[in-house]
Amino acid sequence: MLTIYALRHLKTQDNLDQRFGSAERDIPILRGQTVTLTAQDNAMLQAQNLVIAHTGMIRTVQTAKLIAQALHWTGQMAEVPELRERFGGQLAGMSFPAIQQHFSQLDTPNQLWQIDADEFNLESAQAFLTRIKEGIDQLKDLAQEGQGVLLVAHAGTIKGIRACLEAHTLESQRAILMQPTPNNGQLHRFTIG
Repeated sequence: MLTIYALRHLKTQDNLDQRFGSAERDIPILRGQTVTLTAQDNAMLQAQNLVIAHTGMIRTVQTAKLIAQALHWTGQMAEVPELRERFGGQLAGMSFPAIQQHFSQLDTPNQLWQIDADEFNLESAQAFLTRIKEGIDQLKDLAQEGQGVLLVAHAGTIKGIRACLEAHTLESQRAILMQPTPNNGQLHRFTIG
């Protein structure tokens, strides 16, 4: 059995500006932030034998270094690029109002998961979920017996992991992807096996 503790990276300027912070946008976290865990989460993570992984994007690398410091963790971090955010194609970095100009049926940013737009090179939900499944398999390979994985990732990735583990049809997986976005710095726990 494997436990994945997924932490969304800390805030970026894209988050503040409500821009599509896709996998193409390698932007740093805002200066002066720290990882703030609840006492319960901190105690739980301190008690674990962890591997720390990130997606290779600067925002996840910076957050991973901060959480490693907070946990007094030393070791080699793993990079799992398959767990990056959705590729946005020509929509990458656009504000939500600008995206709405192309897709007027959208009321909220999370509804973009309803859209498969090859003409914008937007990664389809199916392709994204296939990539996330590959990333989950890599996490399984990283952890040795008795280890958990602390993954620093993206909002879409965290919802994608949940969709892959809990839903079995594309429609039900999209429904999970369209749920509210996890907060920056928020920890989620998944158990596999």
